[in-house]
Amino acid sequence: MLEKEVKATPILIDAAEVAELLGVKRSRAYKVIHELNSKLQADGKVTICGRINRQYLIDNFGG
Repeated sequence: MLEKEVKATPILIDAAEVAELLGVKRSRAYKVIHELNSKLQADGKVTICGRINRQYLIDNFGG
C-alpha cells in the first residue's frame, strides 16, 4: 500500500487561526465562524461547528 504524506494548508481552520488572521480575540473569531457558517447553511452547505473554510473566510474579508 502506498502512503502519501500530505503537508498542505488545511482547508478548514479553527478559531485560533481565524483570530490570528483577522487580528481579533478568539471569542470574536468564534462569532465570525458562527456568522459565516450560518450563511453557508442558508445556502444548503454542510458546515462543521467551530471550523470555517479558509478560502471562504478570505473571500468574505477581502483578503
